[in-house]
Amino acid sequence: MNTNCWAPPASTAPARAGRPQRLLSLREAAFYVGCRSEQTFRDEVALGLWPPPLPLTRLSGKRKRLLWDILALDARISELSGAAQTGAVLHPDHDLDAEFDFGNP
Repeated sequence: MNTNCWAPPASTAPARAGRPQRLLSLREAAFYVGCRSEQTFRDEVALGLWPPPLPLTRLSGKRKRLLWDILALDARISELSGAAQTGAVLHPDHDLDAEFDFGNP
């Protein structure tokens, strides 16, 4: 197994009839914001770069569930990129790879 490659987490949740997933696990949130490891993401959360997880606990009250709201992560990304101030929104079909000639030999 190649441990040098960070792959997207495999979803264990059942398909939700076209609805996107709103809450992300630690691994999913780390991958979503481009961190190469969960520890890097944890460190960046502790430094205040990313929003903290939602304060959820299991019904038993014993184990805390760490889940991040994808909208909070998106808002922080927009804030960091300056898109929040300009109101800039990319169309979902906008191809940044083609615009910046990434992936073309």
